[in-house]
Amino acid sequence: MKNKLQACYNLIFQNGVWDEACSDKLPDTISFDVVDKQYQIGVKEEALFDKPLHFIFENNQKKEIQFQINLNASSSLDLIETHVSDQGCDTRCEIKSEIMLASSALLRHTRVLLLGEQSTLISEIEVSQEEKSQYQSHDFFLKGLENQTQLFVNLNARQARCDLSGLYYAKRKEVIKNNITVKHYSKDTVSKTNYKGVLDQAATGFFQGNIYVAADASGVDAALKNKNILLSREASMHTTPQLEIFSDDVRCTHGATVGQLDEQALFYLQSRGLTLMQARQLLLMAFAQDCTALLSFEPMKQKIESFFSEQVYV
Repeated sequence: MKNKLQACYNLIFQNGVWDEACSDKLPDTISFDVVDKQYQIGVKEEALFDKPLHFIFENNQKKEIQFQINLNASSSLDLIETHVSDQGCDTRCEIKSEIMLASSALLRHTRVLLLGEQSTLISEIEVSQEEKSQYQSHDFFLKGLENQTQLFVNLNARQARCDLSGLYYAKRKEVIKNNITVKHYSKDTVSKTNYKGVLDQAATGFFQGNIYVAADASGVDAALKNKNILLSREASMHTTPQLEIFSDDVRCTHGATVGQLDEQALFYLQSRGLTLMQARQLLLMAFAQDCTALLSFEPMKQKIESFFSEQVYV
């Protein structure tokens, strides 16, 4: 199957239904069950894996899918999601995921959306973290008529940390919507959120980011950033970063930018012998690179960089 990745445990979902025959066998340290139409994944305590778990969603119908993912204490997992659909299909898929990380658990969660031109994906992800747990989320929204994501992260115990990054590209009349909420309920918790977007033609983007710090959550370190580049006058971006802080002893920052490619930088690069197209490509690569550089799984990193080389840097 063309969407499978080497050196992964591949699980195939055809129109929301697990395809056991085409999927790989999982190791004993991962449990996989279906309970009341909800897929439940459990990772045993202190479990480590030699390769990532890869969910492949091939959806050409209107579907609703539910997941529950539970990492027990001191376990670690790399989870990759690839979402694809046929070009001519008018599809709408809704996926709801509940993720629970026990103490000292680590989840690296990468989502890649390569949907057809008439496809919509709506994702709701809620993460609950216990003491010293880590959640790393890397979202890449590359193709699709409309992509909506609601991500809620609850830092419930000391030294829990989340690192959230996103890179989205939209053109024509495509729509990107991101609603990111991080709630610091405990002392000494950390969150770093960095989303970037490139919008072309008549695409529209929305980013709503919120950091909440509870009254007794001292020692919190939180940062929220959203940066966007518009490649045409018809493209638009609406960004709203917000802080709700009810504790004094914290370090919290937020910021957002919407603009075009730097004209002075373009001029400088052309003065050094580059064409306008080459200068533009170089600036866009630099803009996106800090997001792709976070990926530790090289085959997926190469796949995303190839997409940008073929679709964006042209």
